[in-house]
Amino acid sequence: MTARKNQKIAKLVEKYGDLIFDLCESMLGNSALAQLAFRSIIKKIRLELNRSGYEVYERSWVLKLASQQLLALVRRRGEVVEPKRQFEIDSHAENQNQTQKMEFYFRRLRPELQLLLLLKEKHRLPTDEISAALGTPIDTLKLQRGQALKALEEWMWTKI
Repeated sequence: MTARKNQKIAKLVEKYGDLIFDLCESMLGNSALAQLAFRSIIKKIRLELNRSGYEVYERSWVLKLASQQLLALVRRRGEVVEPKRQFEIDSHAENQNQTQKMEFYFRRLRPELQLLLLLKEKHRLPTDEISAALGTPIDTLKLQRGQALKALEEWMWTKI
């Protein structure tokens, strides 16, 4: 690997490392897994670095690679909550504080919707950039965001 390529990677990690790590930790809910995912994403960035035109849409390009890696990891972990388990979680949610309740309900969303809400609501990224990163049309993202927020609202209000 050339010194120039190492410098580019270091620059990307400096600019976007905190964002990537936060997404990893938020999606995986575990610091140790987040560190492994982060390293996996940096490795993927290193492999894809020679693609032409990435610098024009640098953050979207980095987020696209990060999103693909994260969603693949989440799917491999099989973190889909079965209805019976979700009923148990909901029944114990009454004893939890508001933050813990929100975490339960957030985890009920599909991983793609979790990622969308993290990018839009937590990190305040523009919709067009999220669209480029996730490879989803803007109108579809807006619809999905609305559906995810409505689902969270319904879960929260029906459990109070």
